[in-house]
Amino acid sequence: MKDIRSLQYIAPGNSIPSASKIPGGTMVMTLNSFDGHANLPGFFRRSFRLMREQKVTNLVIDIRSNGGGKVNHYTRLASYLKAEKFRVADSAYAIRKGFGSYGKYFSMRTLNAIALGMFTTKRDDGNYHFKYWEKHVVKPRKKDFFTGQVYVIISGPTFSASTLFAHTMKGQSNVILLGEETGGGAYGNNGLMIPNITLPNTSMRVRIPLFRLVQYQHGPKDGRGITPDIYVPPSRLAVLQSQDAKMKKLISLILHQ
Repeated sequence: MKDIRSLQYIAPGNSIPSASKIPGGTMVMTLNSFDGHANLPGFFRRSFRLMREQKVTNLVIDIRSNGGGKVNHYTRLASYLKAEKFRVADSAYAIRKGFGSYGKYFSMRTLNAIALGMFTTKRDDGNYHFKYWEKHVVKPRKKDFFTGQVYVIISGPTFSASTLFAHTMKGQSNVILLGEETGGGAYGNNGLMIPNITLPNTSMRVRIPLFRLVQYQHGPKDGRGITPDIYVPPSRLAVLQSQDAKMKKLISLILHQ
């Protein structure tokens, strides 16, 4: 399986591919997923230790192709960067606790049912709330916390947990979101538990999210994604010339900061 994460250290005076030389150490972290099989906690721990040792001043986090994954992986990354404590959701709930007669079509039906029973509580609204992600507070890490300039590249394929990460970081004084509006919603999304089901007539397999999640300190419910601080649209000319327009703009920002 192709590695979903990579780290590239740009030493002072060296250059990012197709870019000018950068004064000061820069780290480029590419995360194409917050998947549960990538040992991301260890990757983050080693990466931020290296940033401290190399005295990195600029961190680029590229999540423009990140379709999401584990919520606890996004919160782990944010804990190295977010200056204030935060929560994941204002609300996270399922409309029912079981699968009824449709349960036979769900993969890992028993495990999902147990999880729904253990981690949810029925509220007055009739829904089953995932109290942990509604109440759990994530605090900034004391060890290897990054205080330099952070650039987060986002785009249309930025969904789910990567949208939650972008939302969490947006507005912090040392963070700039660059690129295009995310495909994932700024108000919230569906997820947390997403079992596979096999359709009975076609045997087609699809994924069904069980929870509706409204983000912590969410904006209006207007159907929009997370908007970048600096908009860099798609460019036909850049594609023809095999140029990364977003990275090119980012390098210009670093050079003139």
